[in-house]
Amino acid sequence: MLTRKDTTAVHPLQVPLDEKIEPVSLVNIIVNRFRQSIANGAFKPGEHVNELQLAEKMGVSRGTLREAIRILIGEGLLEKLPNYSSRVRILSPGKAGEIVTLRAELEGFAARLLSQKLTPEKTDRLNQICNNLIEAAQANDKPSFSHWDYLLHQTIVEMSEHELLLEAWKKIGAWIQLMFNSEVHTEQELITNAVNHKNIIDAILSGDERQAEETIKKDLLEQPELLRTLTFAGEASSGKME
Repeated sequence: MLTRKDTTAVHPLQVPLDEKIEPVSLVNIIVNRFRQSIANGAFKPGEHVNELQLAEKMGVSRGTLREAIRILIGEGLLEKLPNYSSRVRILSPGKAGEIVTLRAELEGFAARLLSQKLTPEKTDRLNQICNNLIEAAQANDKPSFSHWDYLLHQTIVEMSEHELLLEAWKKIGAWIQLMFNSEVHTEQELITNAVNHKNIIDAILSGDERQAEETIKKDLLEQPELLRTLTFAGEASSGKME
């Protein structure tokens, strides 16, 4: 049964006022805004970037905006078009399939490692994030659900304490966010997905390496929305969706 305990979780955007501020360039600010907009679905796959309009709205020069776009093209979130414009990258079925299967291997390994490296602090953190995921699903809040979903998987990899594994996972982080953007969930599927994530956490916390690995792989490879994501990618890449 899906339940939510009252736990205090600090949202990543709730940063203490007295925390030291590191210098951030204007280009990096723009890049991060793009990433967030793509991750939360505000910018859809295939959507074109209107440089002039966007630069005016942001109050920045087109040169600054173009530098940010160049970085995002390098990350794979945007793609350059023949007419020198750009758009949010559309995943081909092959690329989408590669992302999912690679994630399953990387995160399965991470779950196996984490199940043997648990601490009270790690357990609390996993439960906090999972509770927020459950709350977002129950509220049918898809952008928030995607945020906590991504963060939960990232946290599992980070807590595995395997640096090269984390580096490999982060290299496909942009592609993972595009997958999240492309997925279409019904209200019931959000609830089902939240239950599946609770099962992942329970499997990891059980300390059973094999169960932890198999549970997260099953969740990644057998989701019903995955088929729709691959179908969407196929239609978009063939030019049927503009």
